[in-house]
Amino acid sequence: MLVISGGMGVACSHKNLIVNGDFLARISPWTGKAIRRVQNPQNRRDYSILMGDKSEKKQSYLSQVISLQPEFHCAYYLTFRLFHMGSQPVQFYATVSYLDKDARFIRMTPLLVEPPKQKAFRSYYTIVPPPPRKTAKIQVVFLLTQGLLLIDSIRLYSHQV
Repeated sequence: MLVISGGMGVACSHKNLIVNGDFLARISPWTGKAIRRVQNPQNRRDYSILMGDKSEKKQSYLSQVISLQPEFHCAYYLTFRLFHMGSQPVQFYATVSYLDKDARFIRMTPLLVEPPKQKAFRSYYTIVPPPPRKTAKIQVVFLLTQGLLLIDSIRLYSHQV
């Protein structure tokens, strides 16, 4: 699909940049702390990442850094699903950061999510503004500061502004 904007038509690729956002065979290339790959409670053929621990007080993070051929004319959409598993309220942050070639931060877009207790996955998303000119990498970080939850179906893709 080609979208014309201001006389110059440049389409966004819509390509998912996240590697292994469904955790089907492993956790890699994700890194983190206080995370475990577990079977999805709603689909035994699917897997998710359990963030946190039974005390629901241990901080947990899940992160991936991706080399990027930036689409400077496009925004990026981060989508993911969460399942609040514990009894305590959840405080959860999703952050997308643009990095330069030396992995130094250029700009960050944070999202605070406080998902309600639920019996199913719920989808969330955030829109990240187009990357600055020096962008060479993009980092996605999920930080759980309180609670216990599952995360899966993580996608990051370009979208027309």
